[in-house]
Amino acid sequence: MLFRSASILVLPKYRAERFPLPKRRSISVSPDGSRLATSAADGIARVWDTLTGDERLFMENEWPSYDTTSPIGWGRVQFSPDGRRLVTWAARQPRDAAATVRDATSGERLYDLADVFGSSIVEYSPNGRLIATSSPKGLAAVWDAASGEQLYVVEKGARGIPLNSLSFSHDSSRLALGAASGAVSIVEASTGTLL
Repeated sequence: MLFRSASILVLPKYRAERFPLPKRRSISVSPDGSRLATSAADGIARVWDTLTGDERLFMENEWPSYDTTSPIGWGRVQFSPDGRRLVTWAARQPRDAAATVRDATSGERLYDLADVFGSSIVEYSPNGRLIATSSPKGLAAVWDAASGEQLYVVEKGARGIPLNSLSFSHDSSRLALGAASGAVSIVEASTGTLL
């Protein structure tokens, strides 16, 4: 069973011993608080029931159909704002990755974000209409969350300046992009126009 402690979900030691889990890379709680998604370095993503601690989904890492090379693990997992979808990011090398959108109940793969430039950050907009990905190569892409179509790419600074953060505004109208150099850019989330 999972216990709540200061708004943090804790997996008891006995359960961790019973179901050994490799080092987690990312966690996400569903909007209604009923599920916890975890990603791990072993190439497995899981969804847990937060009340009982039972495993609801077990998703083995699959490299997208356009590349058959086996990846090394999951990097990030995030529920959509309505809790119906789950976006996962997987890497086979630090600068070579793919993001996949799945049904959060069945784990069914809905679509891959085709060219994520070795994406290292994946984020849903608060309204659930957009997905943003960032890249160690200094690029960010924004996708239509319903179809997976790439809407635009933003080059953050010169290529080679790693992006280390991105965040949508509360109303989903703007996207802030942060670079490892400390520079921050803000763009219109729907068009990519620099503000």
